[in-house]
Amino acid sequence: MTKRFDRFTAVAFTLALLFCLAASVSAGPKQFGVKAGITLADQDYEYLALDWEDERDYKVGLTIGMFVDVPLTSFLSLRPGMEYVQKGSDLSQVIQWTNESSPEIVGDSTIEFSDRIDYLSIPILAELTLPTNTYLVLGPRLDVKIGSSSETASIFADEFKSVVFGGTVGIGQEFMLGSLGPMLLEFDYHHDFSKALDNSNLEVKNKTLAFALGYRF
Repeated sequence: MTKRFDRFTAVAFTLALLFCLAASVSAGPKQFGVKAGITLADQDYEYLALDWEDERDYKVGLTIGMFVDVPLTSFLSLRPGMEYVQKGSDLSQVIQWTNESSPEIVGDSTIEFSDRIDYLSIPILAELTLPTNTYLVLGPRLDVKIGSSSETASIFADEFKSVVFGGTVGIGQEFMLGSLGPMLLEFDYHHDFSKALDNSNLEVKNKTLAFALGYRF
């Protein structure tokens, strides 16, 4: 059922993106843009059998993307795009042990868990421009897994779903940089509506902050 849902979501979202792109071709004046920056990615790990959740650390990654602004009104536009986004999380787990004859702790060691999941992200956003050239973005997003890697003791990266459905909310500021033209500085939050991993023992959800510098042309 999950795989069917993933395929249906991917097809439906791709069709929606193609519709938006087709609409942008026939629409009036529009702007294209590119952006690149860093991500602070985290994941919520919930172990169902143990009723236990991990407290994980943010993982620094990269993001790069492109988009098109299709004006609907003087202050509202549609912004479909495509982005490469690195997500995942890190965890340092301290293991302590005792002697058989004594409850006192006699030693400890640290095990490092590290997952990185690479996604091709397809957002379809509404962009609201304010009078100060500040803008807000909001809309759905489809993440398609294109790669994964695990380090040390983590064994879950290969089990992550191929498609994750979520949303994006963000704020940005457009400014002129000399003769280069309109630049932008943008901060986005990616919130997942579906689980990135879901089995009988474990559920995982991605959550990501993205900071990017961009250019409109």
